[in-house]
Amino acid sequence: MPKTGPSEKTRREVFERDNGECQFWHREPVEATEISHMVHQGPGGLPPEHELNQPGNLAASCSECHRRFPPNGRWRWREFEPIGFGVDHVGRRMVIESPSGKVVPKYDLWFYNRWTWVETQARFQELRDAVRIERDAALKSADLLRWIKEHGLPAAVNEHTGYLPLAAELGLSSAETKRRIRVAAAIDGMSVGNVDIRVLDRIRSKTTEELEEIAGWFAELPPAEAWERFRNRFPDEEGGSNYTALELPGDARMARFKAKTTDDAAEELRRRGIEPDLLMRASTVIQRSGKVVEVSEGGEDG
Repeated sequence: MPKTGPSEKTRREVFERDNGECQFWHREPVEATEISHMVHQGPGGLPPEHELNQPGNLAASCSECHRRFPPNGRWRWREFEPIGFGVDHVGRRMVIESPSGKVVPKYDLWFYNRWTWVETQARFQELRDAVRIERDAALKSADLLRWIKEHGLPAAVNEHTGYLPLAAELGLSSAETKRRIRVAAAIDGMSVGNVDIRVLDRIRSKTTEELEEIAGWFAELPPAEAWERFRNRFPDEEGGSNYTALELPGDARMARFKAKTTDDAAEELRRRGIEPDLLMRASTVIQRSGKVVEVSEGGEDG
């Protein structure tokens, strides 16, 4: 009996073009095991050289998607143009209709999703590189700010006489400027890798050996996992958020301290005998004149 269906050469060409992945109802890559026809061969099939057995009428598919098309199913594959590349799918087209006549959305077809998937991977690598560059630049700026502060000559580059006005001209707040200078002094000469400068500020009181160890965690692990390792390694380390309390009547008093929760902060205030008119966690007001404004607990930096 004469051979029917796509030739082995054509099958290999289609699988290679489609990256060995089913082109149909998937949002993630699924291995292809079949070849599906847009226009079916009909009973008995057609010889390999027939136009219906050429790549322009064929796509790689898994067995489940393959069964949806005639003669096994009622879905209709109406249009197909596999050539072209890019997130905007210029030049590429696949139209499939459901049994009710509705066109299958592009986001349900791997034929379209694959290119978005590939582009997402490429852009994520760009994002990873951008974060690394940003962190390296923050450490570099920290070192430069520290040098300018120690030598006390900002007027050499403009009319400012202090390093804080100079930093403000660069778009840095005084708090951020001081943070960077603290970090630069703490890690002087150390290699800390790709670590957020806010994390380095939190751990800067550690010894050089400990700093290098901790920095390695934050360079390699997700922040939450790194902080968990930090707490396990240093169980006595004071944690929590920064709180500021203001007591205004009479002799105004201000207190700054750390606490893990709002309840812990309230206990600390009772211990100090302070009844605050204003209580802040970081820069968020959580209590004003004895009334709670916001009580949700914040997370770790990093």
